[in-house]
Amino acid sequence: MKATTISDVKRGYIWGITSGMSWGLDTVLIGLIMSTTTFATSTSLLVSGALVCSFFHDGFATVWMSLFLTVKKRIKCLLPKLRTRDGLFCVLGALLGGPIGMSFYMLAIEKAGPAYTATITSSYPALGVALAFIFLHEKLPIRSWLGLIICILPKIRNYHPIHD
Repeated sequence: MKATTISDVKRGYIWGITSGMSWGLDTVLIGLIMSTTTFATSTSLLVSGALVCSFFHDGFATVWMSLFLTVKKRIKCLLPKLRTRDGLFCVLGALLGGPIGMSFYMLAIEKAGPAYTATITSSYPALGVALAFIFLHEKLPIRSWLGLIICILPKIRNYHPIHD
């Protein structure tokens, strides 16, 4: 989808900024929850806490998106698409990315802190592009390679391991 008017572009920027602020707030709140003494006392509580938090995180996201699709009157379009091959792959990706990926994300917040975790995980789109190039044989123009390099290099350059 391409923006056709300046109004669309501005609206896109506003949604993008709102998304980034929401994701940042989400990371800080998860960091506060995971750093409480309840979860920090043992490894099993930490892992089970991460799973429970990711369940609630993704559960609320599901409810939110369902409400959004209902208000936009597009919920009826969703169910037939879930029954397709692509829909099943999407469900499989959600099952893997949801509980497993989010649990690791929460463990990273608890162990490394929100600042390091947010910085490192913000590169997942770049990793997706690189994997699409390798496994799906996507053709990438020079501009995309340049964007990928610009996205990854500062993270590598600014990495400083934390020593206890």
